[in-house]
Amino acid sequence: MSVSTQPHRFRFTFSLRSLFAVLTLFGVLLGWLGWNQRQVNERERLLRSIAARGAMFGSVTSTGPRTPLPVLWSLLGATPVGLIQVPDGTCSEQEFRKLKSLFPEARVAARPGIFDPLDLDF
Repeated sequence: MSVSTQPHRFRFTFSLRSLFAVLTLFGVLLGWLGWNQRQVNERERLLRSIAARGAMFGSVTSTGPRTPLPVLWSLLGATPVGLIQVPDGTCSEQEFRKLKSLFPEARVAARPGIFDPLDLDF
């Protein structure tokens, strides 16, 4: 009887069900990450679009934003905006709602003078 001198090697085994579960989780994670990246890109595009039409925006650094920016959006390159003022008639109602949803940390005003910038309750 000969004794093998080679060490016993563990072979990693997995089932097809485990492979599908891991691939599904990986796909969901990539989809979620892609959706968030799309939201950040849409923020930048919308901000450039309204800036070209005369909107004013900026960050309020003394008190910070009223709602924090999602951490993942910060990691993907989004910068917080504290205040967005859009001139009358330059933004549709749909774009205005989109501004509010894409900039949860910002105070969005439809026209200058709708509120006093010194009276912000962040």
